[in-house]
Amino acid sequence: MEGLYNAALDCAACADPTYTNFPVCDVTCAIVACASGWTKYGNDNVGCYCFPPGSTGGTPSTHTCCCAPYFSNYPVCKRDRRCTVVTDCAGNAEFVNGTISTGCNCTCRNHWQGRQCKVCPKAYDENNDCMGCGFFYDGPYPHCYRKCNTLQNCSGNAISVTGNSQTGCTCNCANRWSGPSCSYCPYGVEPRTDCSSCLPGSEFYPYC
Repeated sequence: MEGLYNAALDCAACADPTYTNFPVCDVTCAIVACASGWTKYGNDNVGCYCFPPGSTGGTPSTHTCCCAPYFSNYPVCKRDRRCTVVTDCAGNAEFVNGTISTGCNCTCRNHWQGRQCKVCPKAYDENNDCMGCGFFYDGPYPHCYRKCNTLQNCSGNAISVTGNSQTGCTCNCANRWSGPSCSYCPYGVEPRTDCSSCLPGSEFYPYC
């Protein structure tokens, strides 16, 4: 396999000390570093281990050994990658546990949701790290409620509206529209002109 063998030696040896066990040429554990004083053992095939000072080493032992960094699932200790907040939780987690083989368990920050903390509910401000209320929502944060709007809550017949889904909506009706949601145009007034003129046969708007 390209890269495993030493071309200068007619491919009769592993490429360099990073590989061992010719002709298999397993990747050694040279890429990892055990704690100071600990002994490193193994390769990609058998697994990579770190033995503490004073241990006999040489073979895995539940009493004397643990997986080397970037290797997991003791006592197998095969190459794996520990989950990271940036790579596996979209950068939106307080912390993460697990590895790629066992699965990543993200503890999402603020109000981020989802297995990878990628979802910010509409009630919150995604552009502010899912903190603060979203543009169409009222606080006080962290309690965010949908703001009232003239189209949905006032039949589209209001000049303005105040309130939210928690407190209720107060519509400031336009023209002669009336009622809690500005949906009533009085008798004698023409609704087809936005309740802004008298019906034919009536006069003296707004009294009609």
